[in-house]
Amino acid sequence: APDQRACLMLIGGLPGTGKSRLAAGLHERAGLHWLRADAVRKQLAGLDPLRPAGAADRQGIYTPAWTERTYAACLERAGELCRAGERVVIDASYQSDAHRRAAFAAAVDWGVPALLIVVEAAPQVVRERLAARRDDPSDADWTIYEAARARWDAVGDDLEAVTLDASGTPEQVLDAALRALGQAGLA
Repeated sequence: APDQRACLMLIGGLPGTGKSRLAAGLHERAGLHWLRADAVRKQLAGLDPLRPAGAADRQGIYTPAWTERTYAACLERAGELCRAGERVVIDASYQSDAHRRAAFAAAVDWGVPALLIVVEAAPQVVRERLAARRDDPSDADWTIYEAARARWDAVGDDLEAVTLDASGTPEQVLDAALRALGQAGLA
């Protein structure tokens, strides 16, 4: 059945847009295994995922090398699950076209469909969410959001991708994501 078919979901977007909330909802309602890049990064560094790393944008565990290592670890874990017939959602920014394409290429290698959901929200909504964030694996703040926005690569038309406005309630965003999965034949 479509809702049991192995697949790779990518939830991408800028910090504070609601990626993790959506990924958690997909985990709960659609039975996808949830891999959160923020937590994986800190686990790789031997850090408690809920404690701030104390590093600025592109420093410490946020250098490009650490980002490559984190994305590779997420894909490795997703591959193990997908090859075992499981459904996986990777929650990461996917701001780089290269990271998106690597994930789609991996899904092809594993023989599973892939879908990218890009989550967007109005800047004021993001600012409020970032300010209210507590006990969270993400260390992103408004400064990091702005830096990530400046580096965002446009999503290629050739990728199976859907953009969702996550300024509404988490339930509205989840419902929209589930419709997108249905349209892709995955729910």
